[in-house]
Amino acid sequence: MKAQKTRKVKFRGIIIKAILLLFLIYTLVSFIRIRMQINEKKAQLNAVNEKITTQQEKNGELNDLLENGITDDYIARIARENGYGMPSERVYESNRKLS
Repeated sequence: MKAQKTRKVKFRGIIIKAILLLFLIYTLVSFIRIRMQINEKKAQLNAVNEKITTQQEKNGELNDLLENGITDDYIARIARENGYGMPSERVYESNRKLS
């Protein structure tokens, strides 16, 4: 009789330890998955913040144009960005990046 009770107690102890181990593993895996999601969302947030900064700079330029009007310097800059130049200028393009 005592042998059966001790077997039951040992078996219950093993079951409880196995359940706790499985719960611990599940918790650890969930924690790692959540941390990965947090890092991914942080990267997305940084990308969006960069886009916001870029757009704010563009908005600032456009606001300056609205307040001051379009200047000859602005027209020349836009023309150069699009590959145009003054009649007496030669436009060279280089694929090499300056360091």
